[in-house]
Amino acid sequence: MLGIEAKGIYPFHRSSYQRPGTEQSGEMTFAMGLKPTLLLYTSSGVFARGLRGALEPSVEVRVSPPTPGGLLEAVTNARPELLLLEEIHADAAMISVLKRRYPYVQVMVCMYSNLPERFLQLLDAGVSALLSGSPSDEEIATALSTVLDGRRYYPDETARVLSHARRCNLTPRESELLRRVAEGLANKEIAWQLGIGEGTVKVYLSRLFDKLGVSDRYELALLGLRNGAREVPSLAAVYLSGNTKPPVRRGTDRSEPALLFPIVPAA
Repeated sequence: MLGIEAKGIYPFHRSSYQRPGTEQSGEMTFAMGLKPTLLLYTSSGVFARGLRGALEPSVEVRVSPPTPGGLLEAVTNARPELLLLEEIHADAAMISVLKRRYPYVQVMVCMYSNLPERFLQLLDAGVSALLSGSPSDEEIATALSTVLDGRRYYPDETARVLSHARRCNLTPRESELLRRVAEGLANKEIAWQLGIGEGTVKVYLSRLFDKLGVSDRYELALLGLRNGAREVPSLAAVYLSGNTKPPVRRGTDRSEPALLFPIVPAA
């Protein structure tokens, strides 16, 4: 068992906290004598056994393999304070739904990819920790203590990637255009589907190239695919890595803003 400081594992005594599974309304304090529950959502028995050996009895570890009912059903049944899952099961849209329903659940994801767009999608969805793909016992313990203390956790390498990434908001029209470009449609097809002229599509594309810092249609389509434009009906924003050009700001054009913000690693 790893040695984990009590103040890291049981931080809720310092703030109001509605404990999962209780019918009591209002606020209640998470008692120091109660250990938190971690739900491990995985199909790997080896990972589950290793995690239990590392964390129990400080943390109650429950394991749920992926089921037809999905992640939301597993959390509803287990009512954990902590959720750890592998990236393959980490759908940003589902995590957003889960966090709206169970805001107290601290979500941690073991990442196998190194895409800044993916990192930012998950952080925006409410993920509290991004761990390496095969985290050590020490990394998991550090992540637990960090998120339960109200802070985000991710490795130094992930922090470096995030420091060069940006978020760019899209208008509904830009979202529609990006999705159709990602689907491989030609300008004529896009114009027909959107009920506008082909010349208007070209103007919109030119503005979108500038706004997102891409050079051509291929780069735009690739950016859309990496941000899930084909899966999300109305994408509100895209995430740009440090490899894209700085976007062109149109000082007098307030209808299509390029709203970017830097990602600063949590202390």
